[in-house]
Amino acid sequence: MKLITYTYQGASTWGAVVGDGVIELGSRLPAVAGVAGLLGAGTATFAAARSLLEQTPADYPQSAVALLRPVPHPRRSSASA
Repeated sequence: MKLITYTYQGASTWGAVVGDGVIELGSRLPAVAGVAGLLGAGTATFAAARSLLEQTPADYPQSAVALLRPVPHPRRSSASA
């Protein structure tokens, strides 16, 4: 599953690349706050996202979106180097 954050027609959202297309997940999983939210979600939420990707045709071609940072505001690690 290749998760992306992107803009499409001026609106920012997130989703996944499937083949040459993009499936928008932001409106389909409204309780999940973007890529970071999905990565931190439980297995049931992740399974729901995977199921959507298997059953949903692409919303638009990948060439129609402008990619952004996958996690726009990453949390900083508190671990010392």
